[in-house]
Amino acid sequence: MSPFKFFLFSAFCFLLSLSFLIYTYTQVDLNLTLSNNTIYQSIQSQLTNIGYFNRPLSTIIFFSLVLFCTFLYFLVLKINKQFTVKQLWTLILGSSLIVTLSYPAFAHDIFNYMFDARTVVKYGQNPYFTTPLNFKEDDWIRFMRWTHVGSVYPPGWLVTSIPFYVLGLGKFTLTLLSFKLLGVISYLASSWLMLKIAGRKAWILWSFNPMVIIESLSSVHNEITMVAFTL
Repeated sequence: MSPFKFFLFSAFCFLLSLSFLIYTYTQVDLNLTLSNNTIYQSIQSQLTNIGYFNRPLSTIIFFSLVLFCTFLYFLVLKINKQFTVKQLWTLILGSSLIVTLSYPAFAHDIFNYMFDARTVVKYGQNPYFTTPLNFKEDDWIRFMRWTHVGSVYPPGWLVTSIPFYVLGLGKFTLTLLSFKLLGVISYLASSWLMLKIAGRKAWILWSFNPMVIIESLSSVHNEITMVAFTL
């Protein structure tokens, strides 16, 4: 693809990724304050009004984003031979870094991942034999689901996630970002391995799939790390 056409195409991709990023912040938990910065608080307040108090508009935005992402995915599949491998990697890296900064709007699992590691590191307890409700004084349980049960995730995941909890220095937002870092590392590793093992077609089918991108980089489900290790 010519440099000019690629510039236009990549600009559309990154704009769509940025739009998705902004939309996810309409779903920030009402009990959660990610930053006390006044400018951020002002913007977040407007986004919260859309997500929680203007559901029809929120629904329209969400389905529009899904349709655009799906259209873009099939377009890449159709014209993929026009791209060089370097151009495709540029799209993957650029979009993934943007989406990684999004809020985990469609799943709350990441908060449980974080608290399981916190149970080990901060409290010195086994998350399989205790529950988050045993630490009622901890503010982090306000953002969790399933606080009445112990960890349901395998020990390998717990061992993998603990270093990323430590990287967060005990700060909620920083820890959230560090777990997002684990997601993007796993996604990019799986993408690279898919190219090496299965070839260009499988690589594109995997790396540009909207569901894979959203669930791996925004929701950060631990399955993406499992996929990376499996590959």
